[in-house]
Amino acid sequence: MKTLIVLGLLFSLISSAGAFATVTTGSHKGASSNGLAPSENIGNLADKICLQFTGDGNKVAKNVKINILDHMRIYEGLPSPSVDQIIKFLNHNKNFMTCGLDNEHYMKKAFDHGRAYDQLFNVLFFDELLSDNDSLYIDVNAVSMNKDGNPETVLDYMYKQLADMTNTKQVRDEIKSLIDTFEQYLGAKRYVNLKGR
Repeated sequence: MKTLIVLGLLFSLISSAGAFATVTTGSHKGASSNGLAPSENIGNLADKICLQFTGDGNKVAKNVKINILDHMRIYEGLPSPSVDQIIKFLNHNKNFMTCGLDNEHYMKKAFDHGRAYDQLFNVLFFDELLSDNDSLYIDVNAVSMNKDGNPETVLDYMYKQLADMTNTKQVRDEIKSLIDTFEQYLGAKRYVNLKGR
């Protein structure tokens, strides 16, 4: 537990200093905002999370949380991690959590599967993983490469989805609401606005 706390503090200090180094881990590419290596087998966890998006849409949050808890038990040695520990774990690994051969970030991938994004963000992140510590929340400023090979944040991707007229008006309205929440409460930024990029 002390290790996670120290890593969390180190992450906060380095992130606020704007350090940002691109690294490659196996087949999962990401950018480390804290200069520390990702957790062991993090790409496997990301693949499992993305696989949940294709299942029962009403159980995405529950199943993703089970995947995260299992991973933390096996690889982090935490049989019952607290909400704060889960948030710090996800934040530490945020840029490494890409899925499949296209290395698309799991937060972006959620938008490709019906209501998975609602379950991931509204149910899991904004309800079940809500910390008593108001300054601790899921960092949505994850960076991954888009299909053109350029870096983008989840917010960049959401703006693309908002502009995509093949999405229904209801989906675009929901994405717009998420964008507002991300920007207003979670400090979401577009890639060009990230410090130290």
